[in-house]
Amino acid sequence: MQTSDRLVIKIPDILGGTVDRTDHLYSVIQEVPPSKAYDLDMDAVSFVQPYGIIGLVLSARLLSERSGRPVTIRNLRTDIHQYFHRMNITRVAEAWLNISGELGEEWIRNPSTQNLLELTLVRNRDDVLNIVNRTEKVFSRWLVVSNLRELLTAVSELCTT
Repeated sequence: MQTSDRLVIKIPDILGGTVDRTDHLYSVIQEVPPSKAYDLDMDAVSFVQPYGIIGLVLSARLLSERSGRPVTIRNLRTDIHQYFHRMNITRVAEAWLNISGELGEEWIRNPSTQNLLELTLVRNRDDVLNIVNRTEKVFSRWLVVSNLRELLTAVSELCTT
């Protein structure tokens, strides 16, 4: 729906579904017509998975690059807004993503948690080392040494590209 210079895109309740549905959302976003600004209306979204949030953030970044302005997420449920904030999205993606509405109560951060995807800015070598060390701490109890080394190499390479 186009309103003045803003295109409002209604996000269906798929961000808590399968990875394929999130991938489909990203491919649909690539076909959205040009606009001076974009809003993502999250009114229908009841639940999100971490990969759903990543898909949404990548979609917002694409739209922001296209318009030259940050994308606004609106009608976000309080619990999902708190989850976005806890995942560090509000800080990491602030250049291309704004979330309208009040956060309410902030979820307490636990830096040693093993059950949370968190976006992290990588600015220098120390950031890469911290991420690799945390990855090793989280996965060392589940992976054999050779698989752990492969994972750490992949994480390190992802952080440095």
